[in-house]
Amino acid sequence: MADKDDVIGQLVEPADARRRWRELVFALHEAAAPGGPLEDWAFHGTTSDAARWIERDGVAATHAVVDEDGCSYRTEATHWATPKVAAFYAEDRIESFQDPRVELAIVAASMETLEEHGRFAADANSVDGPIVSRMALTEHEAYDRWEHSPKGWRDCLAAFESFLVLGPVGPEAVRVIRGLDDLNALIAETALAPALA
Repeated sequence: MADKDDVIGQLVEPADARRRWRELVFALHEAAAPGGPLEDWAFHGTTSDAARWIERDGVAATHAVVDEDGCSYRTEATHWATPKVAAFYAEDRIESFQDPRVELAIVAASMETLEEHGRFAADANSVDGPIVSRMALTEHEAYDRWEHSPKGWRDCLAAFESFLVLGPVGPEAVRVIRGLDDLNALIAETALAPALA
């Protein structure tokens, strides 16, 4: 939806940084679409500075609310999403720092690798407060899909474009994407991966 896409990067300054960020988010969205080279990957939005720590230490588990079997409970987890929803969380850091020049990044990990780090779960916070401005579905469509589903992590990802990994994710599992060069390198590596197996 063009009107939803207009909000991507609106907080980023200066204009050339905004343009580069938007190009990255749209290219990543396309790469992660069904049939794309990153179709089976998940994403975590952050700042470029925080990404340096993530490259060294991994993604730390933080407080999260899990939705399972009609019940919610608090635990420690890492948050993962589609590219546009992950970009929202990266951009949210701009408001936290109150600085539109904060450099942003996306952390990427394959679903297969994430499964090695923890069980997947539905993100109750996303169910309670979906990032509608970045989702493919409208709020009504998302809740309708959710209500008519088993309400597992896959259903949360399909409806609200996010899910949780219950536990931290080590640095060996992630790739940081700061720009199109990083994205293109990751795509090239995924294309070579089956040949190396």
